[in-house]
Order: sequence, then C-alpha cells, then structure tokens
Amino acid sequence: KQWYQRRVRATYMSRTLEFKSGSMNMIGIIVFAIVCGVIMSLYPQETGPLMRVIEAINELTMKLVNLILWFSPVGIFFLIAGQFAGVENFGEMMAKLGMYMVTVLVGIAIHFFITLPSLY
Repeated sequence: KQWYQRRVRATYMSRTLEFKSGSMNMIGIIVFAIVCGVIMSLYPQETGPLMRVIEAINELTMKLVNLILWFSPVGIFFLIAGQFAGVENFGEMMAKLGMYMVTVLVGIAIHFFITLPSLY
C-alpha cells in the first residue's frame, strides 16, 4: 500500500475508535447537572440569582425554538418548490406521486381493516 493509503486508513480507524470509545462523557454531564440541581434546591436563597439566569436562558431557548418551528414550514415549502421547479415532465411526476399516495392508502386500509381487527 502507498503511504497515503495507510495514513487515510489510520486516520479513519483512530476517528472510529474515538467515536466508539465514547469521547463525550454524557453520564458525567448528567450527574453533574443532577448534583447542581440538588444543591441549588437545598440553598434557594444563595442560588437565586443563578436560578434566574438559568430561567432566562431557558426562556430565550424556548423562544428561539418557537421561532424556528414557526418558520420551518416556509423553508420546507421552498425546498419542495425547488424540487418541483427542476422537474422536466410534471405530469409523469404527478402520476408517480399519485401512485405512491394510492399505495400508502391501500397499506393503511389493509392495516385498518385486516391487521387490527385480527389482533383485537
């Protein structure tokens, strides 16, 4: 093998092993968060300012997530519209999409009228 092939393989293997070894210690983060929460609940007077900062960060995060959820349908619409605009034969694509819808509805009907009644 060439030197660069060995180097690529070694890099790939080290990254694979690093990923599998769990380089992120999630259990440590979870335990730390639980301990901090318990200590903060034991001393509410002293940890009040920190609690307000955490609540403010939580509110900010929730507003950001809400904003993303409100604007995501618009983004998804434009992604799908871009795909529709690139289609050469619109009628053929709609026929395929219609057959897909029929297939899904037939599968749901089989599940609803045959599978579920046989189970119950």
